[in-house]
Amino acid sequence: TQNIGGFAQSDKSIMMDFYLVAAGGTLSVTTQKLNLSGLTNPKLFFQHAHAQYDGSEPDQLKVSASTDCGATWTTLFDKTGNQLATHTPVGNNTRFFPTATEWKQNSISLSQYAGNAGVVLKFEGISGYGNSLFLDNIWVSNNALGNEELTGAALSVFPNPASDVARIALNLNDNRQVS
Repeated sequence: TQNIGGFAQSDKSIMMDFYLVAAGGTLSVTTQKLNLSGLTNPKLFFQHAHAQYDGSEPDQLKVSASTDCGATWTTLFDKTGNQLATHTPVGNNTRFFPTATEWKQNSISLSQYAGNAGVVLKFEGISGYGNSLFLDNIWVSNNALGNEELTGAALSVFPNPASDVARIALNLNDNRQVS
């Protein structure tokens, strides 16, 4: 009955249903090779929402990168239990479906991969036989501009998601150059 995409802005997202996976089992999403050769300060951005089942079954999310087609992986993000949760435990055989306020924005530096033409990213969910984890709006950018990076300014993009046209509103508190 609600949009379950990132911050309730769409009706689609990736769902890892840990309740259906035995403890220790994994669910993963792996990207194609990403060409970061033109980026000097790349960052990975993604949103997630998660609730534990009862607190005693900690699910886990790892984000890793590989430059050798997955032969070896370097962990970039690793959270479990309360560190991963964006909502209180739900229990009672209740599935968690996030509302707009139950999402978290994540930003991970990929600076060690700047200039690399073949980076693969993997989002790996490890089941604690808990509840649902949702992922959305996964992207890599050189210097993505977000509200947390603007001092004395407000940025909004709408509609979000956009299919062919988006509007950007930037309100500055003082005169400055914007590109």
